[in-house]
Amino acid sequence: GKSEIHMADDIMARMGGGAYAARRVVRTETNYIANQAELDGYKECGLEKYEFSAHLDNRTSEICAEMDGKVFYLKDAQAGTNLPPMHPFCRSSTIPALPSEEELDRIIQQDGDAIGADVDFEEWKSRLVENEDGKLVYRVDNSAGSGIINNINTFQDAKSVIQAKKYSKDILGFESVNVPGIDLKVLNQVNRALTEFYREFPQLKGFIKRLELSQSGVASAVMRLSKNGKITTSLTINPIEMSDLSKIEAIIKKEVTTGYWTDKDSVKGILKHEIGHLLEYSQSFIERNVDPFSNNVNDFIAKYQAYNDAKKHSVSTRVMQQAFNACNVPFTTDNIKKELSEYATQNCSEAFAEAISDNSGSRISKAVTEIVKRGFR
Repeated sequence: GKSEIHMADDIMARMGGGAYAARRVVRTETNYIANQAELDGYKECGLEKYEFSAHLDNRTSEICAEMDGKVFYLKDAQAGTNLPPMHPFCRSSTIPALPSEEELDRIIQQDGDAIGADVDFEEWKSRLVENEDGKLVYRVDNSAGSGIINNINTFQDAKSVIQAKKYSKDILGFESVNVPGIDLKVLNQVNRALTEFYREFPQLKGFIKRLELSQSGVASAVMRLSKNGKITTSLTINPIEMSDLSKIEAIIKKEVTTGYWTDKDSVKGILKHEIGHLLEYSQSFIERNVDPFSNNVNDFIAKYQAYNDAKKHSVSTRVMQQAFNACNVPFTTDNIKKELSEYATQNCSEAFAEAISDNSGSRISKAVTEIVKRGFR
């Protein structure tokens, strides 16, 4: 329990020598003992590897800076070679080299006591079962990806968050499903709705790359263009709002009654409004004949033009004019409000999204949907 200074004083008193030499011994040997103890802890946890972690600042030695981040097997650990201390006064340490999420997913298919990276507390608790020894163990859901939900033309509620995320990626085409702590019921709602939308608008599959959480609204469509020309597309959802269906129904009833929104089919209708925006984004790139996710530098100008078209509502403006003309209705702000909603008068992009998500079957909404299904012609 003594401090480094007190230990150094004891060494000087018993063995002689200067303060510098005593401190060097104390710091170096303390580092050795601490790192050996960490290795013992890793072994007790069943780990096989560790990662060298240098203390990074302007005093970091060259040897430790070079070792930083390297991974070694515990059985090969040797102080001064691949394990701190690497030199006198060494401040480096180690951290456990944990499996990746992919490795964890593989492990939970093999080990009934293992818990996957996507499992939250509620799912973990619900899967505790008593084994033959009377101990509680975690039961793995081996049905994830087993074909229960196998294609875009069929949908059944997933039985676990892992299975639902797998559906979002494998069937709906999301590259990233970043929804930590989401309730399974909410994710099933989203997947069910998107399955219907993708059947109706197949051009969307593969365009929406990310499913993420949001703290505002119920849902939103997001498209960004980075300085290096990279396009990112996301559908964000608010799990708190989406879990309260009665509240959503009350909001929809109020907004529809006052004429502020077109009629919405519950949560699905609100999601479909955002899908309307993503449809316009997607079509903007189709009409510029460019892959929004191309890494070819020669495509940057066309990608920027398509992105700019989407932000200027070029596609939705044309489609709305076509729809009103097809119905022999003058394309005016007053008529947009009368035929659709007050919210639709904000701009043509919102008018398009309101028409796409309209559950009443109004003539303008039908005309817009027909134009989209004809390939926006």
